[in-house]
Amino acid sequence: MPRKPTKQPNHPIRRLRQIIHKGQAQFATMIGISPDYLKKIENGDRTLPPQVAQRIYLATGANASSLSRGRLRWRDGKPYAEPHYNEWCGLQRGTGSESSLAFREKIAKSRLARPFEFTLRAGIQSGRWMFVVLALESALAEIQSAFNLTARVKGMMQRD
Repeated sequence: MPRKPTKQPNHPIRRLRQIIHKGQAQFATMIGISPDYLKKIENGDRTLPPQVAQRIYLATGANASSLSRGRLRWRDGKPYAEPHYNEWCGLQRGTGSESSLAFREKIAKSRLARPFEFTLRAGIQSGRWMFVVLALESALAEIQSAFNLTARVKGMMQRD
């Protein structure tokens, strides 16, 4: 029988798990951390690292920066609710209300275009642009390999 939380019964991650109907072990697996580590975060024995908040965002759509401040919010700043999780899962599968490829592409570009552009600019201004370009190429190749996208990316580049 699960024990009652002792330190932070209203921790936002605990509330999130309740909303999406996930047990501690199941949610920990879902975000790639150990159940014991999740328990320590929920009980306030460990702070929520930004990397874990980002993993939670990727799995649920819950706003990572809000989670880091101890609040459970959807991407528009409204309180997180089960329909948000369902919408997020639909987006990931390509079946949600905003499931078009163009929409998903727009979201991805909005998150990456400016940081990518400013990183390149800063590299040019610092005189280290070639090192920045090589590092970005290396990171992209690693991502393509890790997610088995290499052939698909090459095919897109040939058609474009």
